[in-house]
Amino acid sequence: MRRCVLAVCLAAMPWVGGYAAEMTAEVVSVSEGDTLVVQDSDQRQHTVKLSGIDAPELLQAFGRKSRFSLKDMVYLKQVRLVAETFSHKTIPPSSRQAVSAQVFVGEIDVGKMQLLRGMAWAADSDDLDYVEAEKMARAQRKGIWRDREPTPPWLWRCC
Repeated sequence: MRRCVLAVCLAAMPWVGGYAAEMTAEVVSVSEGDTLVVQDSDQRQHTVKLSGIDAPELLQAFGRKSRFSLKDMVYLKQVRLVAETFSHKTIPPSSRQAVSAQVFVGEIDVGKMQLLRGMAWAADSDDLDYVEAEKMARAQRKGIWRDREPTPPWLWRCC
């Protein structure tokens, strides 16, 4: 019975090949539609990239709207971050390297909400919830999907 419960718990974890770590922090700034800065209980700031999505760059069409959408959901709010790991040793407080994490306000998955609002692309085709959220926004022609052929940020950055 214990093995069965352990197997169910491990299968429910969002990270393959690692363990999930959680951290609660306050959002102190939003730089793009998929990137924010949080401050933890030790007053350390961390740059966080929302995992599973890719939002338009600020100077790209819908870039500022995407940023505003994220800011509207999270700015100066307590959020729960779920990532493979949080380590102050591997990512020191002075580092500009972003931690990739799912971000939640209460029970709301912020990345999924950005997709439903049409403010980002699903960056991971393995996450069926995110892919479905993008499809719904496309079908309703929300946000970036108002354009006939929006340029994905990974192509916009390269050219």
